[in-house]
Amino acid sequence: MIESEIVRHAALLTAADGKRKSQALHVGGLATWQSAPGQPAAQDVLSLPRDPVEVALDQVSDRTLVYIMALMLYGKAEGGATALNSFDDALRAAQTHFEASGRARTTQYVQSRPLSRYLPAGLARLNRQAESARARSSPGSKP
Repeated sequence: MIESEIVRHAALLTAADGKRKSQALHVGGLATWQSAPGQPAAQDVLSLPRDPVEVALDQVSDRTLVYIMALMLYGKAEGGATALNSFDDALRAAQTHFEASGRARTTQYVQSRPLSRYLPAGLARLNRQAESARARSSPGSKP
């Protein structure tokens, strides 16, 4: 089962993603004021507040980042054709990505996704998986 610390970080990231959307901040987004057509003024770019998802991801350990990515992948896979049949599959995929790409690229990847949609879906799917496993293992259940 997933630890409460990871669930807490998932909730924080979900809220941060919602805040990011409400402030119209996006990864790589630029200010709307321009010094010349097509170019933002330097002070506008430098004065942009940091992306709240980036701030939240900076505070998590590598292990938690891998679990957050796994929850995100697991939530993203819900309702679509996927090879992620279990949370363990998602966790292996996230760990492989982290080991191959490193923390910075994994953070960028996670940060660029709609976490306010994928993380709650991943947690809900994980909860259903756990309930199904408990029902199968409880006395009196049919094999």
